[in-house]
Amino acid sequence: MLGCCAGAIDRFYIGAAGDVQPCEFVNLSFGNLNEVDFETAYLRMREAFAVPCEEWTCCTRAREIAAHAGETLPVPWETTRKIIAGWQPGTPTRVYRKLGIYR
Repeated sequence: MLGCCAGAIDRFYIGAAGDVQPCEFVNLSFGNLNEVDFETAYLRMREAFAVPCEEWTCCTRAREIAAHAGETLPVPWETTRKIIAGWQPGTPTRVYRKLGIYR
């Protein structure tokens, strides 16, 4: 019902190495805090995940993310940027729309 709220809609994740990710299950880095400030990484992520959607990104995009994974995860920002370039956000979650939070 709530759908995927990753990407700072409801939550985000900062890994031990400093990578800012939409959630702990979506292995895409929007910036490493050792290289960029938090606001930069956060705004990149919010642009990609602007509205909560019914589709769970960790499930629907897992193969695509895995195909770009190197020896370590998460996928670094430069590769993440290429991966998300053509993504469509999916169907907006109805419950948030009913609450008037996102339109």
